[in-house]
Parts: sequence; C-alpha cells; structure tokens
Amino acid sequence: MISAAEHIQILYEIALSIGTSLDATSMLKTSLSTILRKLNCSAGAIWKEQRAEQSDTVCRYEHLFSLPRNIERNPLYQAAIKNIPTGIDSDILSVFADLLPICTGHDQDKYYYIVDVPHIGFLILLRHRTELDHSIILSLNPLLSKLGHAYKACIQNSELEEAHRLNKEVIAELSSKTAQLQQTNEQLIRENHERQQAEHALAFEQHLLNVFMDTIPDNIYFKDTNLCFIRINQAFAKRLNLKNADEAIDKSDFDLYDREYAESTYQKQQNVMATRQLTTAELKKIYPDGKERWILNTEAPLLDAEGNVIGIFGVSKDISRRKQNEFELRKAKDEAESSSKSKSVFLANMSHEIRTPLNGVIGMTCLLLETRLNSEQFEYADSIKKSGESLLCLINDILDFSKIEAGQLSLESVDFDLRAVIENISDMVIHRIEQKGLEFHIHIQPDVPTLIIGDPGRLQQIIINLLGNAIKFTSRGEINIAVRCKQMSPTQVTLHCTISDTGIGIPTDQLNAIFESFIQADSSTTRKFGGTGLGLTISRQLVEMMKGDIWVESEPDKGSHFHFTAQFALHADAYATSTNETIQNMHIVIVDDNATNRIILQDMLLSNECRVTMFEDGQETLHYLRNSNDVDMLITDYHMPGMDGYDVVKGVRSISEHKNLPIIILTSMGRNYDVQQLEDLGLVWTLTKPVKMQQLYDTMMVAAGRSQQLKRAVSGTAKTLDECIIGLKNLGEHAHILLVEDNKINQRVAQALLTKVGLPLDIADDGIQAIEAMKKNSYDLILMDVQMPNMDGFTATREIRKTLGQREIPIIAMTAHAMKGDKERCLAAGMNDYIEKPINLDKLFKTLVNWLMPISVMEY
Repeated sequence: MISAAEHIQILYEIALSIGTSLDATSMLKTSLSTILRKLNCSAGAIWKEQRAEQSDTVCRYEHLFSLPRNIERNPLYQAAIKNIPTGIDSDILSVFADLLPICTGHDQDKYYYIVDVPHIGFLILLRHRTELDHSIILSLNPLLSKLGHAYKACIQNSELEEAHRLNKEVIAELSSKTAQLQQTNEQLIRENHERQQAEHALAFEQHLLNVFMDTIPDNIYFKDTNLCFIRINQAFAKRLNLKNADEAIDKSDFDLYDREYAESTYQKQQNVMATRQLTTAELKKIYPDGKERWILNTEAPLLDAEGNVIGIFGVSKDISRRKQNEFELRKAKDEAESSSKSKSVFLANMSHEIRTPLNGVIGMTCLLLETRLNSEQFEYADSIKKSGESLLCLINDILDFSKIEAGQLSLESVDFDLRAVIENISDMVIHRIEQKGLEFHIHIQPDVPTLIIGDPGRLQQIIINLLGNAIKFTSRGEINIAVRCKQMSPTQVTLHCTISDTGIGIPTDQLNAIFESFIQADSSTTRKFGGTGLGLTISRQLVEMMKGDIWVESEPDKGSHFHFTAQFALHADAYATSTNETIQNMHIVIVDDNATNRIILQDMLLSNECRVTMFEDGQETLHYLRNSNDVDMLITDYHMPGMDGYDVVKGVRSISEHKNLPIIILTSMGRNYDVQQLEDLGLVWTLTKPVKMQQLYDTMMVAAGRSQQLKRAVSGTAKTLDECIIGLKNLGEHAHILLVEDNKINQRVAQALLTKVGLPLDIADDGIQAIEAMKKNSYDLILMDVQMPNMDGFTATREIRKTLGQREIPIIAMTAHAMKGDKERCLAAGMNDYIEKPINLDKLFKTLVNWLMPISVMEY
C-alpha cells in the first residue's frame, strides 16, 4: 500500500509534468515519461481517437507514440490494443471514467491498464509483478482530464497559428498579385507609349523614305515576283517619260523598253531572286526618251519579315560622265605609257651608246697603264682612267635618277646574307679609304639577323653612296658602318644603319637640303669637291622604297652621322650561324689601340661563345700573359703606337708558357709590314681589316690546329681580286672562252684582259658567227654581248640552248644595257649571269672564277 504522503507526491509530480508547453506532442511525451516513472510502469502508449467525417461515433484509433518505442512487439501491449473499446460512445465512458479504469488485464505477473483521456483517446500502461493501487488510478483521472484539456488547448493554439500563417500567406500572395498587376499595368502603359513612339518613328521613316525617293537623282525601283513595278522614284519616272511614279505600278520592263533589253533584264532579275545574291553591273541603256546612258546597276532580292523572297529592288546610277572620264584617262594613260616606253627605250639606248665607248676608254687606259710608261705618261693615263671612272659614276647616277623619275626602278626580293653583303662592301671601297690613311670599321650588332629577304644590290648602293660621301669629305680619322635592329616582328625586321665619319661636317642650315636633287652643301664656283649631288637623292628615294627614313646629324669640323632605316622580310633561317662549335669556349686575348675595333672583335667572338679579354696596348697584354696560362689565342693589331704588333708577338714568344701560342695579326691593306719577320716568329696568321666574321672563324680554326688547312669553295663574292687572278692563271689553257662582241675596241679590251690571266679566247662579231664557232669548237664559257647586228645576244643564246642543245655551258651577258629588266631579260633568254659595261675588272674575274671553277678550292 502507498502512504498518503507518497500518494500526494506522485500526483504532484505528474501534475507538474503537464507543464505549460504550447506544443501538444512535447507535452504528451513529457507527461507519459513522468507517469511511467512515478507509477513504476515498464511501458506506455497514447492512442488518439479518430471520428468519421459525418459522425461523432468513434470508429478507429491512431497511435501517437509509445515509450519505449519497441513496445509494439510486447505481447501484453498487443493484448491491450485488442481490448481498446470500439464503437462505444465516449460520453457513456466518461460517466465511469472517475470510478475505475476502462479496462484491465494481466498475464501472470504482468498487468496492463487502459485509461480514457478526454480530448485525446486512451492511455495504455504496462506494469510488472504488482498491480497499481486502485486509489492511484482513481486519483489519476482528474490529472488526465487536465492533460486532455491542455492537449486540446495546444491543438487549438496550433490551429490558430496555422490559420494565422495561412492568413499571412494569403495576404502576401495578394500583395504579390497586386504588385504583379501593377507591373503589368505599368508595362502596358510603357508598351502603349513605345507603340506610339514606334508609330511616330515609322511615320517619320516613311517621310524620310519618301523624301529620299523623290529627291535622289538615281533610279530607285521595287518589283514583285512577277517583276512588275510596285514602286519607283520621281527621277526614274521622269526618265521613263511618265507623268508621275504611280503610272509605273503593275507595269514591267516589257511595257517600257524594247523587247531585247526587257528579256535580258528579266533573266538577270530572275537569277537574283533564285540565288538571293546581290549583283552589280555596268551596262549601256537606252531610255524611252531615246537617250543612251551608261549606268551602274545594283539589284538585290526583296525579302519579307520571314525571309521569303517577295521580289527585287534596285538602284541605277548614271555613270556616263565617269565612263567618258575613264575613256579620256585611259587614252592619256596609253599616251603616257607610250611616252614612258619611248623614254625607257631612249635611256636604254643612251646607256648602251655611252657605256660602249666608255668601256673602251677605261679598258684601254687600264691596259696602257700596264705598259712601260714614263712618269708623265703614267700620270696622264691614270688621269684618263680616273676621269673615265668618275664619268661612269656620273652616268650611273643620272641614269638611276632618270629611272626613278620615269618610275622604271623597282626592288628585287631575294634571299641574301646580310653580313656578307655589308662586309663585301669593304672590298669595293677599302682602296680609297686606305689611300687617305683612314681607319675603317664595320660593326654589326649580334642580334641582327643573318638571312633576310630584299634587294641586296640596292642596299649596297645606299651604303656605298653614303660611304663615298664620307670618304670624299674626310681627310683624317675614321669611317664606320654600324648596323642594328630597330624593330622586329616574327616576319619582318627594320634595320637601322649608320655611316659615321670624322670629316668636315655639314652646316646646320644645309642638313635638309642635301637630300634634294642636284643640291650640294657647297654649291659655290670655288667648291673643292665634285659630284652631281644625285647620290644622296637616289639614296633617299631607295630608302623610301624600302619603307624607311634617312637623315643626317652633323656639325662643322666634327664629322657627320648619316642614318637610314629599311624594312626587310625575315628568312625562315634568319638566325642561322656559320660558326663552328670547335672554337667555342676558347679564351681569346685581343690587343688593339682602337676601341671601336676591340668592341667589334669582342661581339664577333662572344656570338660564338668565346671568352674574351681585351687590352689597348702591348705592355698591358704582355704583363697579363706572364701571369696567365689560360689563354688559347692572341689577336693583335699590327699598327699601334709605342709597341706595334711585331713587338707584341716577339714579346709573347719570349714567354716560355706561350712560345706556341697561336697569334692572328690584323693589318691594313695599304700599310706595309715585313711578312718574313712575322713568319720567322712561327704560328702567326694575318688578316686584312676590316675583318670579316667567317674569315676570322676559319682562320681561328686553322691557327688553333682544329682544321688541317683553310679551304673554302670558290664564290664570286668570297675572293679578292688577286686570288681570282691566281686561280684563273692556274686554269691556263684548260678553259676555252668565246667572246661574242661587235665592237672592235671592246674586243681588244676583253682579249687583253683575258690574255693577261692566260685564258685562250675566240671572238665572234655577232650571234651568227657565235653559232658557227660553237659547231666547230668546244667552249667552257661564253661572254655574250646583247645588242649586235645580224643576230643579237638574246636570239643567239636561245639558238645555242635549243638548236645546239648546249644547256650546260655558262653564258655570261656582258652588255652596256643596264636599265630596268635588262638583267631579267638576259636570264630569261637562257643566260647564267650578267656583267655591265664598262667592265669592272674585279667583277669580271670573280664571275669567271665562279663559273669556270664551281667546285675548286683556293687558300686565303
């Protein structure tokens, strides 16, 4: 039995467990847990009664939850569920609810109780071993009633909150709908406004179209798919002799033009609709007024909004005046071309007629100078030669200027080695520079590409013109050529070339004028220096053709710096190098009193990854060598103040560690030195300044013992004149040459020059005699004049190649024709090379070597 105090304590704690929670589920869980704990029950469950929609009768129950959750598998619980009364009016049950439980049951020592809970349903309690005290069960009824009412209040509160939530959602939705309606209304207002604006714009566009159609002088028309007019402008109506544009509507070309023209336009306009292509054509048209006009007619398909062809539209512009102007311009152009052609022919003939006797004058004078003459005779003959050469330069300048003025000068586009082209310029001017005792340097920056595409001949001409100007006005000091990259892209390079001198300079007020035709800085009658003043003008025009600029910086008595830029295409192997890996990492000592030459040599060697040490005098060099064994080669200038090159080499040989050190001595062409003295010192090689990169590398290879002998394939640009003469003399009678030349003096000049080097020569006066000679003899090379009586050189060459089948024999054009296209005409006729008259001895012998000894080798 439970004491009264315990009874009260149990009921008090159960009452407290009901609490004030507003959440029905949480409240029921808390209360059930407390009831099970205080009544010492093992499990419990709450079932909620469910009523039919149209009846208050209890028909079934919904299980809310159990403690513990796995109570469903308990047999006692299953028995209790079966005893839950069904179909009993809840009001009847409530009468007995305060007296006893609705139903009890037991299974051995296990008991269960089913208690009605108002507003909820039934409470099932399970207890082991002992039954519940009857007084406790009776006392629970008021508490369970309170629990039911609390549950009902929670449910009602939840329903109220849900209703409130639904109300808020309805209000929010109404607000959203209202906002949407407002936006829709505003959109309709905007669309209405935009529609009104579009209607106004459309009306304005229509007005503009009408103004355009009615005022433009060109014919404008629209046609339907039957090619009948649906609209034309007033200008077209006027040309059709119609009172207004509306008269053309529904009419076709067959109603307005002759049948032939109408059928032609019908087919063309059908094609426009079929192909949907815009067409433009110039055609001659005769209008109904009888006037013939040239028109530029443009027609295109007319499409609807869906892209379907609904006709064509067209514009016809009267171009009769333009066609008349074109006719007159074409006539004037033909007359100008005829005049230009006559001028070109005249220039070509003048070039030939002047060069032919001048070749005889210079050639015979050269031969005369090699005979026994007294000093006075030699002076006279040398003056004739120099005057002839000056006259040739003047003629070349005038002819070049004439070709530029006549638009006959053009640029080649060929692959060439930039360094070789610029370095070979030294061979052309070094004698003049050495005669004046000047230093000459060529400095090509290491980042300058080797292989480029352009016109090497014209590039040389620009530099030689500027060099000639520098040589003329410089009496002491030095002349330098510097080449660097100004701008580079993957396909092009812009070079910046500078020709500097230490000459007399140019007054500031003359700097711009010197590039004008026939202008010199000194134009007085007492001027010291000659010339036409065309060299700089020609250079400027050539530079402009190369998409570059030319300018000069100068100050009187301080020298001049001529600059020019030129654009060239890059070769695929633009930076290919001809250096040899075997001289890389060599330690080279350079001694030269000239700082410019030291820098040039340093750049050449560093580009081949050599190690370089430089000194400006011999004493410092010898001091360094006495304290260093890590030196592979010495490069020294010969002509230096104080201790010259010979003394330096002699001092090096006195150092035991460097007795066998390879030494290269740099000499100037016009200065003498004792060759035997140098050879006696052993392991000494000489190179002439300015040094060419490939010559330097090759000589280093031999000097270092990394090449048995210095040999190169003979090339017309790679040999000096003396080397070529030696090579031709070695050929002797093994090379048989045929000269085809009608001028007797030129025959004697050529014969004397070739006899000088021991080459046998036959002479033919024209092409016919040349062919006969070819039938009788075998020749190794033919020198062919171009302009000859009976049969010219072009015809003779073609006959030799075709009729005689002589395709391998070299034929060299040797002609006074030096105008645009002459070289190309010679090559196209089957000739292999081209030499201009007057004959340049150096070029003649180099060309002969190139073609007579293509696989020979010669030592430097």
